[in-house]
Amino acid sequence: MGHTHRDEFHVTRSINASKNIGYSIVAGSLTSFTNLNPSFLVIELDEELLIPLNVKTYIMNLTRANLDGYPTWEYSHDFLEEYGVPDMSPDSLYDVGHRILIDQETSDKYNNNRFKRFKKYPPNNPAIKKQLYCDVTTSEFFERRICMGDPLYDWDKDPMNAMMNLALNTWVKKQDGSKKSLTE
Repeated sequence: MGHTHRDEFHVTRSINASKNIGYSIVAGSLTSFTNLNPSFLVIELDEELLIPLNVKTYIMNLTRANLDGYPTWEYSHDFLEEYGVPDMSPDSLYDVGHRILIDQETSDKYNNNRFKRFKKYPPNNPAIKKQLYCDVTTSEFFERRICMGDPLYDWDKDPMNAMMNLALNTWVKKQDGSKKSLTE
């Protein structure tokens, strides 16, 4: 997904995309950045299994800090409460991604949290909701392009990526729906 200063998550799916097998939580940056407030996450872990139980986000409102002359860290949100999920399982996070696509409130909430509540953004249109859905429910470049309906090889708009995709995409081939091989 590259370098980001935003607060995001991405679900990883199995090779045949039939099962959610993991996810990445991407913390927003502590540094300020254009149109983003600084933030940090507190991740609550199961003591024995060390799996995430919840994520809580804290934000520093830069506008207020500049007016007051000092920074104040404010509690922003609790992931489980904010998105109404029972746990931090890959399936629950995938459910949030699906709701981003079909539910305006979830979509707008995710986008405002993603940009660390720098300002109130207008409601997301269908194209933005699809982009957010594809960002959240994929963790691999080709999957995201397919989700977005983009060609894998766009020689006109993105010849460098088209060349890389052509070279890399042929290394792994699906066989009988479940197996992968390096060559055919």
